[in-house]
Amino acid sequence: MPTSIPTRTISRLPADAPEIRVRAATLNAALRVTADDFAWATAEGVSADAVDRHRKRMAEALRTTASSAVHLAEL
Repeated sequence: MPTSIPTRTISRLPADAPEIRVRAATLNAALRVTADDFAWATAEGVSADAVDRHRKRMAEALRTTASSAVHLAEL
């Protein structure tokens, strides 16, 4: 499965195309959830291990979200 929508495909789509809007909304939701989770987890102080754990979780969420958005765009 490709990891991104080819640039030539994106460039042909208008900014308000459903494929673009779904991809943007999905990424926005993933960022919001991981940022909120990090804020709650660190409300009473943060250790270097906690920051590293959340960084890895955010990276995984972004990878998963990007992969899911590509799959939706290919449907």
